[in-house]
Amino acid sequence: TSARAWKGFEELPLKLSGDERILELGCGDGKTMSAFESIGNIGVGVDFSLAALRSCKKRFFGNENLHFVHADAANLPFRNQSFDIVIAYHLFEHLDAESRIAVVSEARRVLVDGGLFLIRVFSIEDMRYGAGRCVGNNTFQRGTGIILHYFDEGEILRLLEGMTIRSISRIDRSKRYGATNLKRSYIEAIAKKID
Repeated sequence: TSARAWKGFEELPLKLSGDERILELGCGDGKTMSAFESIGNIGVGVDFSLAALRSCKKRFFGNENLHFVHADAANLPFRNQSFDIVIAYHLFEHLDAESRIAVVSEARRVLVDGGLFLIRVFSIEDMRYGAGRCVGNNTFQRGTGIILHYFDEGEILRLLEGMTIRSISRIDRSKRYGATNLKRSYIEAIAKKID
């Protein structure tokens, strides 16, 4: 697969001290890792795409605190309780229901007790909802072959059962395409691993 560069960087919805061990699932080209690169956190990015990992290694060359691992997010090569924070931004949209459950289970396994799991997914209110061929409930296959599942808050709450929800919210942003303003809509949740 290829690594498509995302513009900008992702801001994290929490303050970092610089001591956290952070795992990002589906790190892509490192857009989210940019948010904690300069703080001094130990960060590990995992992606199934070798091209994405090559892009990350090039982008963050020389940063000894960031590491990149080729792995399946549903079968992580890390010990139990290895990370303080696990991030999965725009990963779950590309997974089937069974894989989503497996990824949450793995995130819980590698989180320390009291650790935080941050997820961000596209909402069913997003401008692209319905684009492409419907291949399942709230799931569409685009012309490129990419499958995207769109979520509502209830589905996220069910997915994170067994964890304490610290926050969940829908974030709407206006995106300008030519003369038209369209709505990007995300659901962002922070869940805490129960001790």
